Amino acid sequence: MITRTSPILAVLLAMICLAEAADPATLVFYRLGDQGAMIRASIKIDSDQPTHKLHLARVWTTSVAPGDHFIYGDQKDLGRSYSLISGKTYFFRVEYMHATVMHKARFRCVLVPEEIAREESLGLKQEK
Repeated sequence: MITRTSPILAVLLAMICLAEAADPATLVFYRLGDQGAMIRASIKIDSDQPTHKLHLARVWTTSVAPGDHFIYGDQKDLGRSYSLISGKTYFFRVEYMHATVMHKARFRCVLVPEEIAREESLGLKQEK
């Protein structure tokens, strides 16, 4: 039995196939300094649960699908939505902010221009 596909459905299917074939966006997170040395900094991407916990003086790289993503550290109100482009690399410095009254350290993720990030992250160890 042969059925006809509506033009709208055909376009939607083609868009889905293109989106799946698109190269991911690459995210590079790095952490400098000596504050909060014993604490791993939370990195959250589209979730309230940490996607990764980054050690001091380390770099962590991950890939995500192109599109809108919400990225933050410990405080959601300091997070931001980013429209990530296929095949592009984005660099985030994970910064120590302060310790709360309960002595819980807080970190935030800050988008940094590539040339600055590459210079700042020289010599940091890659984390898996």
